[in-house]
Amino acid sequence: MTEKIAILIDSCSDAPQYLQDKDYVKTVSMQIHWDGKVLRDRVDISPDQFYRKIKHGASIPTTSSPQSGDILEKFQELEKEGYR
Repeated sequence: MTEKIAILIDSCSDAPQYLQDKDYVKTVSMQIHWDGKVLRDRVDISPDQFYRKIKHGASIPTTSSPQSGDILEKFQELEKEGYR
């Protein structure tokens, strides 16, 4: 019997798009703290929006790890898809 294996990456990993498009690769969004708001990378703000804001003089944001609940959600999603 073969086991299904998945790869879990964060949104700042800069993995090539062809890899991110694979069914067995799941992405968890990093958090971007910007002007008192918490944004999820590639969910609440796209890379283009991010760089546009920087280009137009916005303050410099900080990032933090994905929320543990978001990671757990991805693991549960993988389990439902048959990954062990």
